[in-house]
Amino acid sequence: MKQEAMLFEVLKDRIGVNMLKILYDNEYVMKTSHTMQLYRLNAALSNTVTLSNILRMESIGLVTAEKIEDTFILSITSKGKKFIEQLTELKQLIEAKPKSTTTRKYFTVEYEISEIGKKILLNCQKIQEKGQKATLKKLTNKLFPKEKTKKVSYVSKQLKEVEELKLIEKNEKNKTIEIVLTDSGKRVVKNQIIV
Repeated sequence: MKQEAMLFEVLKDRIGVNMLKILYDNEYVMKTSHTMQLYRLNAALSNTVTLSNILRMESIGLVTAEKIEDTFILSITSKGKKFIEQLTELKQLIEAKPKSTTTRKYFTVEYEISEIGKKILLNCQKIQEKGQKATLKKLTNKLFPKEKTKKVSYVSKQLKEVEELKLIEKNEKNKTIEIVLTDSGKRVVKNQIIV
């Protein structure tokens, strides 16, 4: 018998599946015993368990059944245990209430930025918070107050790296390079840079 057909046969045998669930609960939930007599199982299922239910589940390897005197002793196998656990997960998935459609999921992106890149972003934000325009010259003065003329090309190179990450935008006006934080840049300052 093909695997799909075998699975279908098991799933459509409600009594067999309920039998597995009771055996599972008996052994793993209530932890009373790893075996159960057929008359106790039948009492729990309103005397609906038949020999064909038992043989079907045993032939697939979900239960073991042993006839002792005039009754059957049943126990769930590890395969049966896994089957019930997977079936329980599926049931929970199906019964789960759908989440509100207005709920949005956001991703968090963390950037690997050099220390000087972080300082550029932070100082750019500080300058803009004062209502001023962040320029290459102002950033260089903030970062290297004693060596400002020597470090302009270094800061310019660092700006290019931060710009490639789309964290800033550079605009050139009248030979002055103005730097503006993008929304992503503002989030990085807020979430990644400790002030």
